[in-house]
Amino acid sequence: MTLYIYSPDKRERKMKLGELKENINQKQAGASLIETLVAFGLLSIIAVAFLSGLATSLTGTLTAKEQATAESLARGELDFIKSSSYGSTTSTQARTATGAFSDIISGLSSDTTYHYRAVASGDGTAYGADRTFTTPTSPPQLSSGATFGLDGGDSVDQSAWFNMQRFENTAGTGTLSKLEVLISDSAPSGNIRLGVYADNNRVPGGLLLDAGEVALKNGWVDISGLSLPVTDGEYYWLAYVPRNRVGIVYQSTAMPADSHLAYQYAYGPLPGTPGAGSVNDTTFVMRATVSATPPSVATGAAGSITTSGATLNGSLTDLGTASSVGVKFEYGLTSGYGSTTSIQARTATGAFSDIISGLSSSTPYHYRAVAVGDGTSYGTDRTFTTAAPAPPSVTTEDTFGLDGGDSVDQSAWFNMQRFENTAGTGTLNKLEVLISDSAPSGNIRLGVYADNNGVPGE
Repeated sequence: MTLYIYSPDKRERKMKLGELKENINQKQAGASLIETLVAFGLLSIIAVAFLSGLATSLTGTLTAKEQATAESLARGELDFIKSSSYGSTTSTQARTATGAFSDIISGLSSDTTYHYRAVASGDGTAYGADRTFTTPTSPPQLSSGATFGLDGGDSVDQSAWFNMQRFENTAGTGTLSKLEVLISDSAPSGNIRLGVYADNNRVPGGLLLDAGEVALKNGWVDISGLSLPVTDGEYYWLAYVPRNRVGIVYQSTAMPADSHLAYQYAYGPLPGTPGAGSVNDTTFVMRATVSATPPSVATGAAGSITTSGATLNGSLTDLGTASSVGVKFEYGLTSGYGSTTSIQARTATGAFSDIISGLSSSTPYHYRAVAVGDGTSYGTDRTFTTAAPAPPSVTTEDTFGLDGGDSVDQSAWFNMQRFENTAGTGTLNKLEVLISDSAPSGNIRLGVYADNNGVPGE
């Protein structure tokens, strides 16, 4: 890394971070957003460290005028970079060493160009170069209650056949949540069974969904609460079979001749693979409702539990129909929670975590993971208990027992004394006894016994 500083009387005033900056610029074209943020975070930290080191290293080797010139150049360069306007900042991250850093930002608008730069504050503040990125265009959003199929017809047919109609899903990618068929009969009776088949090169493929049966009535007859994933632009065969002959509305125009197949089939559960059917160019009026699919999330075990905090873990297992999902945790003393962590944006499935603090020691806490996309999903409720506070520490050479006396006794007996340990939890590393004799001789043995309800134990 080289640093070039030109005096104010030169034509050019610039500071260059040499090959490091050139390498980052060369890699910019293929870099992802996170890679770019990390790279320029590294550049900014090195810039601060270098400028701080410059002022320090020059003290005592440069004259006062030369040092002031160097510091003025550094400030002038930073002032130029600071003239750009941003408006939002990420949270400050503390660092005690140089290295890469990154942060995730969310809540941006699609198909929009944003400016950003890395900032480091220590003995002064330094700014990385201004860079830009453009968010991708959002895919079409699935409207609430979007349908595909037919909404009306021009004729009525009395039929008891097993009928299937081929429709393109123009509602969007999501979950097929309802099937409907339009009935027009003088006296409808019995039940009708509905379902969905895959498309196999313009003929019915395997059964995707047997939705069950519902009682017949005039008007739209539906079965809701279904959950079949469907893809925008794909073709599906919507099927029905009535128990009795019934008048069903059909459309005689504007449908391809091979979009409707009729089968002779005894009423009951739909077959896994239908047999050969008769082609009919009239399509009965059926439609499917496609709803947005919420994300799915799992709550993981808590880790790094201390007396006042913990790390909560979760996993985003499915984005649903959203292109970006926000994940967070709810936590509190009960399953009603009450506190939440900050939302983290995710564009792919995977693990996530957050650190919580300010908790009480020796206390159980409830928590769960939450994902917000096209709907909100919750992980299971889990609990952890914060650690107990550490016992009082023992200061160096704390003692318990007696430190002095007022009399002397001549004795050769085996004596034991019961004392409360007022010094604290720790390791007993020394025993002492106080001797006062005109001519002491021989040895003395010392030891410790447990207390057993006021009498010596082992």
